[in-house]
Amino acid sequence: MLREQGMDFAMLNEFGIDPKDFAAGFRRSGLACGRLTWTAFSGSYDFAYLAKALTGGQPLPDTLDVFLALVRRLFGHSVFDVKHLARCCAMRGGLEQVATALGVKRAAGRAHCAGSDSLLTTDVLLLMLHRFFRNVDVLAHAGTIVDLTYFPVLLFFCKGLV
Repeated sequence: MLREQGMDFAMLNEFGIDPKDFAAGFRRSGLACGRLTWTAFSGSYDFAYLAKALTGGQPLPDTLDVFLALVRRLFGHSVFDVKHLARCCAMRGGLEQVATALGVKRAAGRAHCAGSDSLLTTDVLLLMLHRFFRNVDVLAHAGTIVDLTYFPVLLFFCKGLV
């Protein structure tokens, strides 16, 4: 899929950033200090990849609890998987389907391009926070990463759904 989007892996291998340099630059940038809100859509692989890169290629933890503690240490407590929030609001499907259901349009680029998908994910999150989570503590959902964690939602009352 990435090759179809124009990714040149040979060029990346020759001119790309060494993972150790990336990790050092990331730490120096202040991005890993927990002051930001991190978002992903079905972000298990995203956070696992970044965790591996930022720990210098060390093996990922063997247990979910230790992995989630590592994610909190690297990214802070404001880590949101927008797919989880969508499920809490009775929405299913991928990023495009959730965005369409909410009436959010892709501002730039194409699907499955990192920058474009990141912008769409953020736009979806902001609309969901405004529409569904105004009077709800959204931080209760922080750290729940789809396909890794289980959040026992028996019934979730989102504003406008009940």
